[in-house]
Amino acid sequence: MLALSASAILRADFSYRETTRINGDKKAVSSAKLIKGNRMAEITKDHVAVIDLDKETITQIDLAKKTYYVLTFAQMKQTAEAAPEVKVDQAVVETGKTKNIGALPVKETVLAVTVEGRVTVTVDSWMATVPGYDEVRSFQRKLGEKLGYGFGSGLVLGDFRGAVGTQMNKINGAPVQSVTRAVSVPDKELLGEAVTDLSDFLSGPVEASRFDVPQGFKQIQPDSRLTGGAR
Repeated sequence: MLALSASAILRADFSYRETTRINGDKKAVSSAKLIKGNRMAEITKDHVAVIDLDKETITQIDLAKKTYYVLTFAQMKQTAEAAPEVKVDQAVVETGKTKNIGALPVKETVLAVTVEGRVTVTVDSWMATVPGYDEVRSFQRKLGEKLGYGFGSGLVLGDFRGAVGTQMNKINGAPVQSVTRAVSVPDKELLGEAVTDLSDFLSGPVEASRFDVPQGFKQIQPDSRLTGGAR
């Protein structure tokens, strides 16, 4: 019975909310994140993205236009391989600083990534132990193994995503609050900043239908730029 209970816990559904503000924009981008087994859904008002580790697909659903398209991991990797190679130096530091965010005690972790001496990306995260969040970490690690660690983390855009994603997936806990800054080298000009908050953590059943394409939606072909030109 203990083995069965442990197995059930390991496969528990999990959900949370992610809210991001870019460059101080008052309008935040908020999405619900759902985990069920080897599937993850990211849901906003007009859009749903479903990652399926078993099928190795990413389904993008446009709720406003009632259309969807499907990308395979192979297509995504082909696009990534066509991008210029980026050499990075990276370091992770636990500062020892602690505080509370809401009711959660958190500790600070700082990750700095320097790309070819041109740009430094710093991710300042406040990490907390959140029951059930291991489901998210497990999913991100599996995704990283299959597709590349850059796709396992939504913290940073562009060439920096892979380097930051690789390191963030090695850190335990939930990044309840993260501030990501890109600064040019050597003039230290701020190129961009994103503040991301995680909230509404919930371990509990997630309806399987929330990962499905709604009936009547039309399948379309993805933009060739997303598939490396392949069809």
